[in-house]
Amino acid sequence: MGGCELAMRRRIRVGDADIDALTLNDSVVAICELARGSTTRAFVVTPNIHHILELRGSEPFRDAYRDAALVLPDGFPVALAMRALGARNQSRVAGADLVPALCRAAATEGLTVGFLGGQPGAAARAAARSTAEHPTLQVVLVEEAAMGFDSTPQTREPVLVHVVRKDPDILFVGLGAPKQELFVAANRHHLGTGVAVCVGAGIDFAAGVARRSPGFLQKVGLEWAWRLVNEPRRLAKRYAKAAPVFVWLVTPSILRRIRRPAPGRSAASGSGRGSGAGS
Repeated sequence: MGGCELAMRRRIRVGDADIDALTLNDSVVAICELARGSTTRAFVVTPNIHHILELRGSEPFRDAYRDAALVLPDGFPVALAMRALGARNQSRVAGADLVPALCRAAATEGLTVGFLGGQPGAAARAAARSTAEHPTLQVVLVEEAAMGFDSTPQTREPVLVHVVRKDPDILFVGLGAPKQELFVAANRHHLGTGVAVCVGAGIDFAAGVARRSPGFLQKVGLEWAWRLVNEPRRLAKRYAKAAPVFVWLVTPSILRRIRRPAPGRSAASGSGRGSGAGS
């Protein structure tokens, strides 16, 4: 983080999540620091409005968020809320952007990476595409993790053993939320060292099995609309439920900030010259 300790980072409260006010570049630096320095598997989460909604009703999910080393704003509405709450220049730090950025950094810094999850075949394709783009990148783990693998000790244990044996410095986890966060939080002491980054569909995007929106839509915060058009059955109900609740959750905090007196002025500001009804 450019010489700034993780303990000194600034966090903004959005709903039930305390989110780190970091740029993508600073996030990459911080994650690489965790990759080099964590003796048990630290982990990173990337909330969007769906996460903020899920946090309200799930204590295990809230516990996972509290244990996360970094909480980075994946969703554009989350970044906008952070701006309104004081992080003026906050932008998205999407899982889809973290995967290529971290692969680039890992190739430069000699860190190893692993891919866990994604759609069938996506982990292997993401690894192949990433190493083709960065020939010095060391991919030491490719694990598809079949659906339901974590439901019993008998199916979960081989995956944990595989991860520990390969022990990548940076482990990309794409199991979907809240499954990926709960899995990593519950098993972090059985996942080796370094850092796990929960990236949702980031592995699928890196593999090319899912398409991101055009760049101009990303810049204006409309990537959600692109995904809705392409996955209406899966996302329409989720967006319709999450969006109004998200607004309801963050509006009181934003209003409190707007009403807060400017530094150096009292809330009443009714004494002294020029403080009459017309000022």
